Amino acid sequence: MKADLHYADALPNTIVKMEPKGNTSVAPNTFVKLYYIDEQTLIDSQLLAQEAESKKALKKQKTQDQIHNVLETTSSVSANIGKKLHLKKDKKDND
Repeated sequence: MKADLHYADALPNTIVKMEPKGNTSVAPNTFVKLYYIDEQTLIDSQLLAQEAESKKALKKQKTQDQIHNVLETTSSVSANIGKKLHLKKDKKDND
């Protein structure tokens, strides 16, 4: 078997696939293929799972950084709008 993310939690020397599938009516002389996972495939699958998890965490961090950047930009723009409007009231002298 080739390494795959689905096999990362499997136990070594465990059947992971069977052809024909279980609970199927077949002739008594039918050839049945059993696929099992060995220790090396299990190790490779666990490495693939770790790589996928690190990529997922990196993507999540990147997304959070972009959101933070947008929020910072939005708050600075809204702060600058108040400065640009000059909302100070002019005092008029009553003569």
